[in-house]
Amino acid sequence: ELSNQTISLLTWTTVRMDSTYDARPGEKLKTLEVLAKYKPEVDKINEPIGFCPTGLERKSPCGPMSCWATDAYLEYARNFADTCRSINFPDGLKVDFSLMNFGGMRTEMPKGNVSKYDILSIFPFDNYLTYIQLNGRKLKELIEFFSRTYPQAMSAGVRLVVDGYRVKECTTNGKPLEDDK
Repeated sequence: ELSNQTISLLTWTTVRMDSTYDARPGEKLKTLEVLAKYKPEVDKINEPIGFCPTGLERKSPCGPMSCWATDAYLEYARNFADTCRSINFPDGLKVDFSLMNFGGMRTEMPKGNVSKYDILSIFPFDNYLTYIQLNGRKLKELIEFFSRTYPQAMSAGVRLVVDGYRVKECTTNGKPLEDDK
C-alpha cells in the first residue's frame, strides 16, 4: 500500500563529456570560474605530508596496506585508551588488536610523497574508531565467520592459521585465546 507516499518518475540521459564542451576562442567557461574558487583548498590537500619509500599494495587480508592501516589504528587506539583511562577504560583493560573492514581501504598508498589527498582517497569514509570488549569465545566466533565469508584486515599481534574455512589456530599477542577471558 502506497498511501501517504509520493511516487516520482525519474528520467535521465547520458551526456558525453568531450572536446565539445571546451572553451571556444575568447569564451570564458563558468566551470573554470567555479574550479578557480576551490583551487587554493585543493592545492592545500595535494601538498606532501609524508613519504612512503615503497608504496603499499592493497591485498586481502594481510597485504602491506592493510597491515599498515590496522597497525596505525592499533597505535592510535592504545594511545587514546591510555589517555582516557580514568574516563572510559577500567584499570587492566587493554587494547589487544585492531580490526578493519578491508573494503574501507579504497586504493593503495603511492610510492614517494604522500598528501592528504592520498589519505582521503584511501579512506574516503567518515569512519569511527570503536572499542569493543569480547571474550575469547565470541572473538573465535567472529574470526570463524570471517574465515567463511571474507577476511578482514587485522593488526599485528593477531596470528591466524586457517585451513579451508576453519580457524585451526588463533593467537593474540603470542597467546592462545581463552574462552572466558
